[in-house]
Amino acid sequence: MSKDKNNIAIADTTNITHLINELRVLDTQVLNRLENKLIPNLKIVIAAADLAQTNLNKTVKNAELVKNEIVNAQKNIKDNVEILNQIFNQFKDFESKNEQMLELQTQKVKNLKEKIELESTIINGKFEQDLQELKSKLLTDVDTQIQKINEEINSKLKGVDLRLLDGSNRLVSSSLSQLDQFKLKLTQSQRENKILFTLLSFIGGVILTSLFFYFFN
Repeated sequence: MSKDKNNIAIADTTNITHLINELRVLDTQVLNRLENKLIPNLKIVIAAADLAQTNLNKTVKNAELVKNEIVNAQKNIKDNVEILNQIFNQFKDFESKNEQMLELQTQKVKNLKEKIELESTIINGKFEQDLQELKSKLLTDVDTQIQKINEEINSKLKGVDLRLLDGSNRLVSSSLSQLDQFKLKLTQSQRENKILFTLLSFIGGVILTSLFFYFFN
């Protein structure tokens, strides 16, 4: 009687092993079906992301070109400002020397007051006129340079296709949305796979428990 029980136990153990193998095959089939559903969508998302990256690289390259032009324009402005500073410093030296000369002449002709006053009036009037003319010329030159620089910047900015930048931004947003959908589907699939694995594990556990109580009770 004890020998028969051992034979039955061996036979039942074989059935349990066969059942476990079938559960593994079923789990593999479920995983393959999930991969066949998700991989095509993943390829589409990757292709869209690559296209968006290509368009973005083109836009960045154009933006860098515009940036370089702006940097060059700023350098020209800086050079012009330095030139204006040099002119201004030279003018200050001229003004200082002129004042010294005026004081010297005033000291020499101190006794000739009326003549000095007349000459001073003439000199000061001419000096103010020259000063105003020089200031007007400098302001005109500065305005002209600034206008030219603005025209160059505007002409360079016209070459940038803002619609391409907007299209790239939309394509990137669409790609990110598709990637989020793919992540959501992947999470749902993982949950379904965990539920199926738990259910199969529960069924296997129930069978093993039943056999345990059957043989040892």
